[in-house]
Amino acid sequence: MNKNFNRNPSGSNQWSLRKDTEEIQKIINKYPNWTKQDFMGKGKNNSKKILTRTEAQSPGLRFGKRKNFNENPSGFNQWTLRSDEEIQKIINKYPKHWTKKDFRGGGINNSKKILTKTETQRSGLKFGQAGRGKQPLEEVYKYSSAGSIVEFEKKLISEETFRDRARVKKQRDLMPPNKKKQKDKERHANLTNNQLEDKRRRNKEYRERIKV
Repeated sequence: MNKNFNRNPSGSNQWSLRKDTEEIQKIINKYPNWTKQDFMGKGKNNSKKILTRTEAQSPGLRFGKRKNFNENPSGFNQWTLRSDEEIQKIINKYPKHWTKKDFRGGGINNSKKILTKTETQRSGLKFGQAGRGKQPLEEVYKYSSAGSIVEFEKKLISEETFRDRARVKKQRDLMPPNKKKQKDKERHANLTNNQLEDKRRRNKEYRERIKV
């Protein structure tokens, strides 16, 4: 005997298809404050399914209440666009050594945002301090060690690393001898055994590179 698991042998559909949008609209009109989710039984106002998802999404239907995620329905913009003249007046109020970064709240002299990034990047504005510019490479060479110069010219290090090393070396060169000696002692005293071993290895590699 063959088992038949067909529970609808007659093939009748218990869900009668409401093709007429007018019929669906009449149902919607009975509940003027409901959303689509309410009619599908998933909203706050109703948990019983009245319309299917397909019916609720039929084109041409008008629901009394729609979900509105607009948090600014009046269209009011709280950020008023300032003219170049207004921005320049703000810049002139503050010390001349302030940079663009200071006005954005990310500089050394100020941590509070006064101007936006877009405002500071407008052409025509005059800042008292333009920030630290790049030194010519000739100046960088003056304060670089022989090892750094060799590595840079052989393209073993980037220009940024080359400049950073020169900046640190310049600071050390301008440091008084007693302070420099004290700094070296403090740094050496804080090195671990692994760091000391690593330092010896780097010194050996450096001497070998210089020979080449």
